[in-house]
Amino acid sequence: MTKEEDITAFLTQIFLLTGREDFQVKIEKGFPNESQLNSIQAIYPLLVEKYEGDEYGKYDLLNRILLTIGIKPASPDFFKIIFQGIDFSDTEQIKLAVEKFRQICMLDYGNFRYGYKVLKDNVPLLQRKWTKYFPDNNGIKSAEKNYLARPRPVGLIPVDPDRLFSLGHLAVDEAIKINKNRQQLKKFLQHALNNKCQDISSVLSLAKKRGINLQDLVGKVAIPEAENLCPEKITDFSSNYRNIMNKVLSKCAIVEDKQIMEIQRKGKLNADTYLAMHDLDVYVATSMRDSRELITNWKFVNSLFHDQLAEWHIRYFDPTQKFLGDRIQEGLMECLMIMRAKVTIYNAQETDTFGKDAELGVTLAQGKPAIVYVARLFENNQKMKILYDLIDKGSEQTAKQLASSIIESDLFNSTQKEQFPDYIATKNTIIDYLIGTVGREYIEELDEYVISSELMRNGNEIPDKHNDLIDALIKLISRLEKRALVFREFHPLSLQTSPTDGVARGVMVTRDIETTAEVLKSILTNNIKYKIKLDDKGNWILRDERTGSPLRVVANNIILTTAFWSEVEKKLALKEIET
Repeated sequence: MTKEEDITAFLTQIFLLTGREDFQVKIEKGFPNESQLNSIQAIYPLLVEKYEGDEYGKYDLLNRILLTIGIKPASPDFFKIIFQGIDFSDTEQIKLAVEKFRQICMLDYGNFRYGYKVLKDNVPLLQRKWTKYFPDNNGIKSAEKNYLARPRPVGLIPVDPDRLFSLGHLAVDEAIKINKNRQQLKKFLQHALNNKCQDISSVLSLAKKRGINLQDLVGKVAIPEAENLCPEKITDFSSNYRNIMNKVLSKCAIVEDKQIMEIQRKGKLNADTYLAMHDLDVYVATSMRDSRELITNWKFVNSLFHDQLAEWHIRYFDPTQKFLGDRIQEGLMECLMIMRAKVTIYNAQETDTFGKDAELGVTLAQGKPAIVYVARLFENNQKMKILYDLIDKGSEQTAKQLASSIIESDLFNSTQKEQFPDYIATKNTIIDYLIGTVGREYIEELDEYVISSELMRNGNEIPDKHNDLIDALIKLISRLEKRALVFREFHPLSLQTSPTDGVARGVMVTRDIETTAEVLKSILTNNIKYKIKLDDKGNWILRDERTGSPLRVVANNIILTTAFWSEVEKKLALKEIET
């Protein structure tokens, strides 16, 4: 670059640092003026030359440039924190440093100019935030060590998953249905054992003769171990399959009212333990309308905290393990747990529920991070993975860009490309079309047993007819993909403004347990990697690099931004006066 281009590139970064993006437009209209430009041209060479002396001299030069272009200067220590060791002749180094400061502004102030205003002279505050959001390896390891070295929480009484439904609001009604299904499964397993069935093939054959939809029945008995009766593939023969049948048979016990009351007594003791647990890490939000959802959430919690994060001794609140028997008390208790927890993890499942989505909104309004886990079916299937990767990349694209990338991909043949409808205008309709065409082709290649097993593991009823089975899976996959999209694309409930600081926060969306565990660890150790991107309207979006989820936004609208933050500052000032 020429010297003039160097200066222009440097000034662009200074505008970004100080939240004066509007000055960039002025450059195109002859800004800086001749007098200002002469001063900058005199200072800039001194700034970029190698200098082995007092670094504060560099910061003094930067402040002189700020004053020259009409921006309030900052303290020397401000520049020392941000530009320590920077070679000012290297534009990329400057960009990285400025990007980090802008990330802090988006994370805690929601406004670049306001962030600069607050932090330019408050060096201790800036240092704390810089250390918090960009910890070195020692800081990360120290935070990890704190979790690994903590004692496990004590006092909680584990409730067997096959008795979890006893803690639900409709325990007695659920017990009637579950007991009926357990009796049916018990009778069938006894018959299978008497008939010398040795593997899943012979059991399925017997079930078909008796008119039993085995996977659907397994999903209705509220016994997680029963899923072992239906391995993911029919070819997964097990040498101890009869042992599995005997074990499940022993679990098919009728649950009587007295037993439900005993489980609820344990749930009340767990509630007392939770109420005494002040140092809570995670609040788990999930639907608990029926036994299937309770079991699905139990599997999620068990896999996340006891498999993936076993060594971390995470202290989490699991609403499926407590019982108070009073909706008002339970509601207040869950509000308390959200206030105490550092993070909320929302097991979104298939549909919205007011209570759980409200908990997500409350978490964000309190200025806390929230993770939304949306299950993904057949994520290990290579063909479906290609399709899913395309949908995930579309999270940062417009609907038109996503449609174009799909058409240009190898997913569609020439005929399908020609038939791609012109009317598709939203990502939801694109997902429906994609899953309903290419996705259907992939799914129809799968064995009927495999499809039924996947639906069963996700807690869904299994249709008896083959075509209904395919249709049910297509609808479920589309529903889950669109549900994840809702949270990624700034659904009103996934972008909440906190009354404490005015910052609008979004959620981190995960699609598998492993990623959920990694994201949680990164939150607890302040080791999240961010990136700032512009959308098609010129708004700034702060995304976490691991999931691509939008966590903060700054609107590209000076009138909206000024009006918004004027209101926020007024309310914060009134709050401070009242305090």
